[in-house]
Amino acid sequence: MTKTETYDTGQCWLMKLLKTVVSTINTGSGRDRSTGSKKERKATAAARFTIYKVNKASRKKREKSSAKKERKATKTLAIVLGVFLICWVPFFTCNIMDAMCSKLNLPCQPGVAAFLLTTWLGYMNSFVNPVIYTIFNPEFRKAFKKLMFLGP
Repeated sequence: MTKTETYDTGQCWLMKLLKTVVSTINTGSGRDRSTGSKKERKATAAARFTIYKVNKASRKKREKSSAKKERKATKTLAIVLGVFLICWVPFFTCNIMDAMCSKLNLPCQPGVAAFLLTTWLGYMNSFVNPVIYTIFNPEFRKAFKKLMFLGP
């Protein structure tokens, strides 16, 4: 298959469009650029500058939007990590304390109630994570609703 056949089948419509735009710019709407008047050349330059300004403005807008999304993701991650630590640190503290007390033969071992409470607090982390993501992420919220058959 040749390049022309590839373009004709529509597999590379972007390249075809780009080729058309470049040829239009190079020919200056069908005319040779050297024969155009000074006013036409200024208009063409102004049009290119306007396109540059629009692209620059849209790039700044995208960067601002991207920075906002990053701040939001960082906030969500900080909350998820904080909740994880709140839920699991007591459990691991009890385990470490139990191991050290039994190794050193000290009477400071946490009771069964402390183990049950801290274990269930750790398990609660698994329940809280989807809630946190649902609150802070619209895409996750949409998927969660679909999963729970609550709507589109």
